[in-house]
Amino acid sequence: MINLKKTYLIAFVGIASFFSCEKDDICDGQAVTPNVRIELYDKANSTVLKPFFKIECFVSPEIENDSIKVIEYFNKSEIQLPLNIASNKTIWNLKLFEIVNNDTIIKTNQLTFNYTPKTEYVSKACGYKTVFENVSTTVNNNEVDYWITNYTPLTNNITNEENPHAKIYY
Repeated sequence: MINLKKTYLIAFVGIASFFSCEKDDICDGQAVTPNVRIELYDKANSTVLKPFFKIECFVSPEIENDSIKVIEYFNKSEIQLPLNIASNKTIWNLKLFEIVNNDTIIKTNQLTFNYTPKTEYVSKACGYKTVFENVSTTVNNNEVDYWITNYTPLTNNITNEENPHAKIYY
């Protein structure tokens, strides 16, 4: 009988402590500052995602050969690029590596993101996150070997990463 009372007491304390937490005490991941999520599509068939061999992403300004590779993606059809929360502009240099007849072809494009960062309070447990409003993007195709043929924005506000924010056709 005493063991049964102890069992009930332990179960009651466990359940009571679980329900005594406020919603603010647990962060459910909503405080993440979102990246720009870009899907890559085949320029010949605009409804088909096109995986790439490799993309290296560098934050500009790229200082000759001293630049530091920030992100590298392999065999995907999507990239995610963070934006600078302390600025109204972020410039990314994207190097696409393609394998053609056992040769590696490297092509480069530059994406310039202009936006208004806005800090939002999420909760006591999560803190703050930054969202990006009025996002506009410029694609620089001045390089001889560029690879992006079309860039289509899907939204001008980046508040989460649930859906893609833009499409690149190549």
